Amino acid sequence: MTLLEAMSYGIPCISSDCMSGPRDMIKPGLNGELYTPGAIDDFVGHLNRVISGEVKYQHDIIPARLRDFMMCYILKNFNNAIFSKLQK
Repeated sequence: MTLLEAMSYGIPCISSDCMSGPRDMIKPGLNGELYTPGAIDDFVGHLNRVISGEVKYQHDIIPARLRDFMMCYILKNFNNAIFSKLQK
């Protein structure tokens, strides 16, 4: 939830690439960066690149990523998945 809140303000996010969640929300280079869990050097590297401005994010498009997590889109995707399985 915190990642989505940050994205709603156009803030690029840095998160560990754990089993579920961050990978679904963060697209590296677009709205943030992912690092391997436990890889502190990778985390620090991403943080330094974001702070220094080395990576140029389009802050105005970061909130657009939230659309995929709105209930209407989730339900639409769920319905499409169910109906596609039923038709087979």
